[in-house]
Amino acid sequence: MKKNVLLFTLTLIIPLLLVGQDFVKLSGIVTDAHNGKVIVNADVFIEVEKTGTLTNSKGEYVLYLLKGEYDIVYSVKGYEKYTTKLNITEDFVQLVELRQNDKIMNRSSIFAGWNIFNGDNEEKLTMKGD
Repeated sequence: MKKNVLLFTLTLIIPLLLVGQDFVKLSGIVTDAHNGKVIVNADVFIEVEKTGTLTNSKGEYVLYLLKGEYDIVYSVKGYEKYTTKLNITEDFVQLVELRQNDKIMNRSSIFAGWNIFNGDNEEKLTMKGD
């Protein structure tokens, strides 16, 4: 019986504690610093919380956090990682421009290959570009 009363009491108290928390909304848009285009699927990561999100098709993101100070990391392949420290006490919009990482971009290669069938003969064409 005591166990049931304790469980019932905790069931009522825990939601009340969560409602009392001060959550704020961190939102924004991640764009390319060179051309201003939005960056899709960029990581927005909160180091301390070990949580994050990805930008949508419009480069937008939204996170709900407790008020406090956070190191926020913005990253995506082909761009330099950007880290900022924010003390968030109210809803906040953070617009971020990421710079292309030329070292990574210059190392990429593109390979393509086709098999061409011409009657009984097969030719293989391979193209390489840097």
